[in-house]
This record gives sequence, C-alpha cells and structure tokens, in this order.
Amino acid sequence: LLFLLSVLVLMAFDYPNGTYTIAALPIIGILLVIGWFGVRKRVAEIHSTAPVVEEDEEKQEIEFKPETAS
Repeated sequence: LLFLLSVLVLMAFDYPNGTYTIAALPIIGILLVIGWFGVRKRVAEIHSTAPVVEEDEEKQEIEFKPETAS
C-alpha cells in the first residue's frame, strides 16, 4: 500500500497530466458508485430470472490421477 501511495504522490507532482489524473479520481469514484446503484436492480432482476442448472452427479465422481513421467 505504501508503494501505491507513493505512486499517487509522484503522479500528483507530475504537472499537468498527473495532477489532472489525481484531481479526477474522486469524480471517477463518484461516477462508479452512481453506476453501481443504477444497475443494481437490473442485475438482481436478471439473476432472479436466470435458469438454474443442476449439477451432474457423474461429474462430481471423477477421480483425478496424477501424471507419471514416462
């Protein structure tokens, strides 16, 4: 985490590109949260109407044998 923090500090001192990038981070974070809440209901609706796939018992009984060198 210290490395990531130091990268952010170095970006902040890199005028103009890094400064604008650091200044835009809170705006990007707010937009991500708004988008998360915007699609939350739609994702829940899709999840509730998705078909349920039953697991096949034969697939669960497969034994994995280790490879041997020849």
